[in-house]
Formats: sequence, C-alpha cells, structure tokens
Amino acid sequence: MAIKVDPIILSKDTGRKWWHIPDSLWRRNQAIRERRLSITLRRHIFPLLQKIEAVQLEKNPSAKLYLKGKTFDQVIADPVALELAMYIYEMALGEGLIRHSPSNREKAISIRYDLDGAVGSCGITPNDVARRYVSILAGPILQSGGHGANDIGVFLSSFLQTRVQSINRLRLLAKINKITINEMRQALPSLDQLLQKDEKWLIVLSGIDGAMFLRPLRQVLKNDFPEILKWSDTHLVAAAKGLNRPEKIIALGESILEIKDPAMFDAFGSWPTSDDGNGNLVCRITQIKETLGGSLFSKIAKGSPALVRDIGSWPQKKLDLYKPYLGVLTGPAMKLLEGVDEGQGIAMIDGLVEKFDMPVIASAFKKKEGLLMLQGMINELKTMNRNSKQAPDKIKKLVLGTYFDDYMGNILSFS
Repeated sequence: MAIKVDPIILSKDTGRKWWHIPDSLWRRNQAIRERRLSITLRRHIFPLLQKIEAVQLEKNPSAKLYLKGKTFDQVIADPVALELAMYIYEMALGEGLIRHSPSNREKAISIRYDLDGAVGSCGITPNDVARRYVSILAGPILQSGGHGANDIGVFLSSFLQTRVQSINRLRLLAKINKITINEMRQALPSLDQLLQKDEKWLIVLSGIDGAMFLRPLRQVLKNDFPEILKWSDTHLVAAAKGLNRPEKIIALGESILEIKDPAMFDAFGSWPTSDDGNGNLVCRITQIKETLGGSLFSKIAKGSPALVRDIGSWPQKKLDLYKPYLGVLTGPAMKLLEGVDEGQGIAMIDGLVEKFDMPVIASAFKKKEGLLMLQGMINELKTMNRNSKQAPDKIKKLVLGTYFDDYMGNILSFS
C-alpha cells in the first residue's frame, strides 16, 4: 500500500553552495562531499522520514513516535531511534519516495532500482549512506559479543551491510564465539548462509564448542560441510552432544551426513575411546567401521540407534558372527534374539532372509507386527528346546519349511 507522503527530489544542486564553481572541481574534495551529504540528510531525507513515521502511525494515536521532535543528531545518538529511521529510510526507497533528477532537463526518477548510483551533488550512493549508519548500529552489538566494533565485515557481506534488517540477525551472530565464527567462515562461502537459519538454530550454534566439534567436522566433511545447514536445531545439538570428542567425528567421517535420526549420534557417541598403551587413542568406531566395511557401516548408520548402541559393546567374535545380518537387525529384534543361543538366533534370521529376501525382513523388524512375528517364533523355539535343544541347521530348515508359517503368514504386509 502506497504511503501518502509527497516524494522528495534530489538533484545535482542539492546541498551545493552557489559559489562552488566549477562544481566538478569542488566534487573532488571529500570534505565538501561530506558536507553536501550532511545538508541532504538533515534538510531533505530526515524530514521525509519524520513525515512517514507520523503517517504510518496516525491510525494508532497512542503509538510512540521516535523521530518526532528530535534533531538529526539526537536520532543518530539513540540506537533505537536510529534503527527505526533506517527501516523508514529503506521503506522510503522501496516506495519511490526519494527521487533523483540528474539534470534540470530530465524528469525525476525513483532511485530504488539503482542504490549504488551517485545521487545529488555529494556523489555518494544510497547504499553507502545506509552502510554508514548500519555500521553505527553494529558497533555496540559486536562489542557486546566480545568482537571488535569494526568487525561487521566478518559477519555480513557488503550487500547485507546496507540493510538494516540484517541488524537483528547480527545480534544473534554476535553472540557466537570467535572460534566458532572462524570455523564457519573457513567452511562456508560466506556467513550470509547463517542468516537464513532461524533464531533457535543460531542459539544452538552459539553453545557449541567450535574447536572440539566444528573444526574436526569441517576437516572431515570438507566441501560437504554446508550440508549441516540443512540439519534441524535438534539434529545439530544431538550431533554436538553425542560426538563430544574430535576422534569420534574423524572416525565417523562422511558417514555423519548419512545419519537421519538424532538419537543415532548418542548411540555412536556411546562407543568407547581408549588408550592403546602407546599414548594413542583407539576409537571403537574406527575398529568396527574397518570390520564392517563402508557400505555396511552406512546401512547401520541409517538404521536402529538401539542396535548401534548395543554393537559398540560387542566382542569381535560376536561382531563377525552377526555381520551378515546387520543390515536386517534392529535394536528391539536383537533384544528378542537374546532369549535363545546365538547359533539358534542366527539360524532363524538366516532362514527368514533366505525365505523372504533381506529387504522384506529388514522392513518387518522395524514394525510392531514384524517383532510380534519374531517373538512368536522365539517362544515356539523355547518350547521346543525344553524337550531337546534344537540344532541351528534344523531350525533353519523349519523356518524355510512350513513349521513357523502360522507366525509369518502375512509377513509381506509388514514390508
């Protein structure tokens, strides 16, 4: 909706003294250009902003006016009033209420489409003007976060330094410690990408140890590091909490990006890290990853957190025994199998996989119905064991046959 305020028109004579002849000579002097800009702001721009504020709030008589009755210098000295003035300045530009007439013969046009073009006799661009006052607002914000008052370029690109809307985001970014900011700067094309994240995500980031978490994460993910910006704040905090040692992050490597369930970070994080006796840290993640191979390790990283947590405590013999079936098993399924001997459990799973195919069983064990099927089969096996302990070979034949069919009649519907 258009703002009912008459536009102002700036020309090559705005702010110029009559005796500045020839003007091209005077325009080379920076002090003169600054003086002309000051006149333009005080006599033309600022009164326009005061009018816009009054018009915008006229439907709410009780609303506080921050620019009314104040001088230009008083507004500059008041961060709240200055920030409001900058919002109104951007509004005025967007509404075409600040126009420019390049010469007396040319019609005044809106400058909203060319904010980097010189305007008026000062030869200074609208974006340069905005950048000055955004920087004034940014200084105290950065200092409150322990950064330098002139560090705005670290956080915001040149474009965002001319937009007052970026100040709110800067308030969040300024709370992030220097180590974290430096790691993010090295890993991302620019910190502008962080400005797309919501406040909760940035608050989580501000609480993360940049050296212990982000640095090794950046080193292992390399060009894929920006993928973590797709994580939810829940995913991010779970990763930082679960992978609380650089060795765990390095051991997981690119598999970190394959983890979709936040609980999986805690599961992997529970795997031990120990000293090998020679002063070197040995991470169980590394050992198991080497045993399983990258492809199978990726499968369990996408699978059941309960199973992964359990695997971390398995001795090598058990790991080797269950290795062919880790793509099928889940934590609850593994819990049920603990009710029978390992050989019998393996025989039962082997028979199911051979009978129905691995993807079908893998899907079944993720659902309540599939686990009830497995529970029924195990209970039946326990009953058989009371009379005579069943050999693994016999169990597999029974599974492949029809003996357990009453329990698995609709197994295909589980998948």
